[in-house]
Amino acid sequence: MKYLFGFLMLTHALLHFLGFIKAFQLAEISQLSQSISKPLGILWGSTALLFIVTFMFFIQNHNWWIVLAILAVFISQILIIIYWKDTKFGPIANGIILITAIIYLAICRFENHYKDDVLTEIKAAPLTEDLIIQKDMDSLPPVIQKYLYYVGVIGKPRKNE
Repeated sequence: MKYLFGFLMLTHALLHFLGFIKAFQLAEISQLSQSISKPLGILWGSTALLFIVTFMFFIQNHNWWIVLAILAVFISQILIIIYWKDTKFGPIANGIILITAIIYLAICRFENHYKDDVLTEIKAAPLTEDLIIQKDMDSLPPVIQKYLYYVGVIGKPRKNE
């Protein structure tokens, strides 16, 4: 699924390059019937590059892809509105990219809150031994205890910060 989404982003980027090519008359693009000025052609090309960078960040699991995707979709949608006659199917790709970015943003925020809560609870737990023992985790919520058992922290040395 990840690669299908990446393919969608790359395809969308390449379609944006058509606007750049048309504006600078690098090739005949009969699919775009409206003329494109050079400044807007640069915007078409910049949007294509932005989608490509977004794709690279996405494939590398770098969370900045979310911000870049939202920005790229915003600019893309403006261009689509201006050239609606030729680009009326563009909002479908933009919608898929935007919805996916929002879902990933929610997931990242949830994970970050979870990690912060775990660290807060671990720091609040009374620690007296050099090794982590069952007694150290008794004051933690059951969910965190289960997670700590799962990752195998019992019997591991403490990291004093």
